[in-house]
Amino acid sequence: MTDLTLTLCTRLPAPASAAGDRPLFVPALDRFPPRLRALMGLLPVCDINGGLLAALAGQRAPHPEPVVAGLFAADPFLDARELAAALRRAGILAVANYPTLQLLDGTTAEGLAAVGYHAQSEFARLQALAEDGFEALAYVTSVQAAEAAIACGLASLVIHPEQGGGPARAVAGRIAATAGRAGARILHHTPIASD
Repeated sequence: MTDLTLTLCTRLPAPASAAGDRPLFVPALDRFPPRLRALMGLLPVCDINGGLLAALAGQRAPHPEPVVAGLFAADPFLDARELAAALRRAGILAVANYPTLQLLDGTTAEGLAAVGYHAQSEFARLQALAEDGFEALAYVTSVQAAEAAIACGLASLVIHPEQGGGPARAVAGRIAATAGRAGARILHHTPIASD
């Protein structure tokens, strides 16, 4: 189990990071204040995947450190071949389901799940990208999500920042224990970047 941290960034090259940190590139969130980025990524106010593809058009490899591309993995309109080609041209070989639908609950989550928008659809997209040669990092917010990601064949789990402190600390601990029993790697997330 490796303790790495993903740090959200909206521009490349990413700001310098500490040893063990990797930039999580989500350019569509650039126009929002850092403290609101996780929420805004779930609202219909920006196109996470469109922003990523547009930003990748101007990127060329190599990057000084491995970059992880954040994508809305449940997007039924995402052309996986186009995404994979754009990521490879930019030298980005890792992906994560950020933002994740797992932050939604209640009737909103139930309604979205009824039409196929749920964590399992995110994990299936990540697994397909892993089969295409990408490193796939699965954001999880619960033990059930961790188990579902592992069942999909994903071996790198990122504990979502919403599970980092307060009463959620116990949930984060249970996620880490679940991952450890399955031999999965745990990563953490720093939600506020300075870019």
